Amino acid sequence: MITSVLASSLDGTGGADGVPTLDNVKVQAESSVPAWELSRGEDRLVILSDYFPRRITEDNYIDSDVVEDLASSAEALIYGPGVVAGDSVGLLNGLFMLRAYRIATRIPNGGTLEAILDPALYASWSENKALYMPRNRSVERMRPAYAAFELYEAAMDHYGVQNTASAYRALFSSFEDRKSDRIDARYRLEVDAKSKDVRAFQIDETKAEACFAHTVTNLRKSLEASQEGADAWDSRDMSALRSYYDRTPAIDRCWERLINQRTAELMGAPDPYAVAPMHWVDIVESEFNTKDTMITHLPARTILTESGVIALLMERGWVLRRLH
Repeated sequence: MITSVLASSLDGTGGADGVPTLDNVKVQAESSVPAWELSRGEDRLVILSDYFPRRITEDNYIDSDVVEDLASSAEALIYGPGVVAGDSVGLLNGLFMLRAYRIATRIPNGGTLEAILDPALYASWSENKALYMPRNRSVERMRPAYAAFELYEAAMDHYGVQNTASAYRALFSSFEDRKSDRIDARYRLEVDAKSKDVRAFQIDETKAEACFAHTVTNLRKSLEASQEGADAWDSRDMSALRSYYDRTPAIDRCWERLINQRTAELMGAPDPYAVAPMHWVDIVESEFNTKDTMITHLPARTILTESGVIALLMERGWVLRRLH
């Protein structure tokens, strides 16, 4: 569905339009590829990661030899957990009609965000909009969840965020000639014809406003605090980064989640986000019936907070340790 990747670290100097700009990340060879391992008995799952949010530029250095060495010791690359709707991860790329999207994203009867939102929430929204998309007038007529998406995209575009991270890119490049050794363990939501219309974008208004409030409240806060996390990552101070994660909210792509959940509801399918983590864990364990070592890429927050699929595997007896 809607996809984007977080990015960013602020230098606080400000751009020409008054919005703080993002400092280029100076990645050092010795700290460019932190790695972990989950093990149980003879089975090993090597884990690479990248720090988000941050900006990655062409000048950044990633020691691809380190990634290649780790990849060469693995019998397979297993994709990180996630949800794929239909035959695409793109919201409008062959999955839904553009017209249906445009109809569903608009507030009915010519309404505006100012008219339907709590005044304090609208004031916070207006501050963010003035920073990241001051010339976008049409967004004022979009339903809250979709306005949140537009705000997120505008902030990421302003900061020059790329859609892939360095370790992630290097890892997949290592398996370019080993396509048969790549395992897609993401949960696939098969989309049928009845979900390919305007109803799939008709999100519950209460949930949509909660999504909007979360984004408006936390987006700028998280971006402005992100340099602390970037510094901890680059110095390989994982205790400091864990502390940063404990204190700083993640930016949840809630609009994507709500659309996928609505699609599943129309199909009579379970909530894909409730199913996807265990689906991934089950595939990982089944692959180890014939393999001893695999490699994957997971968010640093998931690893350091020992949450999500890390927690599920540890509950099954897997032990997490840092490699380097």
